[in-house]
Amino acid sequence: MTEFWGVDFQNHSKKETLKIINDYLIGDNSRKSLIIVTLNPELLLFAEKDNAYKNILNKADLKNIDGFGIKLMGWFKKRNVSERIAGVDLARHVLKSSIKNNLKTAFVFRKDGLSNLKDIEKFSNNFQADIKCIEYNLKKEGISEEINSQLQDREVILVGIGAPYQEKFISENKKNWPNLKLAIGIGGTFDFWTGRQRRAPKFMRKIGLEWLWRFLARPNRFWKIWKSTIVFMYKSLIRY
Repeated sequence: MTEFWGVDFQNHSKKETLKIINDYLIGDNSRKSLIIVTLNPELLLFAEKDNAYKNILNKADLKNIDGFGIKLMGWFKKRNVSERIAGVDLARHVLKSSIKNNLKTAFVFRKDGLSNLKDIEKFSNNFQADIKCIEYNLKKEGISEEINSQLQDREVILVGIGAPYQEKFISENKKNWPNLKLAIGIGGTFDFWTGRQRRAPKFMRKIGLEWLWRFLARPNRFWKIWKSTIVFMYKSLIRY
């Protein structure tokens, strides 16, 4: 394990990461649930200004490297970090494994996001599986009793409400989900699954240019992308 930006990073291969997930999904309910965060520059920038959020990241059971920038900075700084698995790909693996093992699953998504309830229900109907689709209103304080009651019997929960909200959502409420085996924050993955957003071509993903694709697709996200690329690299090289 190595430390970078005040966050403890693990050093798992892709094979090891997927095995850990599979072991939890087929294990009995008496074992501790697996909380996964998919680390990217945006999350580390949030953690830099929010110690409570940094603690949430550090307490996660499995820290997957999502952002290419983290792998690049790890190489520059000679820090050993886990093999990168794109968050979308990891979420797909979790969903497939959940369906294969007949686990009760939930999708929690932003009420004001690109994908609406109809979009996500249409996607979930592609599978013969027990999947609940739950809207979450970020404009309201906390999580409602109604949402928590819907999640009480869920064994796998995929939360796509964006950082830092999704990690806080899981950390603050997991105690209310007694059957939980695994929970993971998946960012904008639902938008890729519903077709509301297209993934970068494979060659761009391989060379770490997904950020450029996202900018071309949604120029209004310029400042967010600028911070996750230029600002993150500058701080990594100069401060950390």
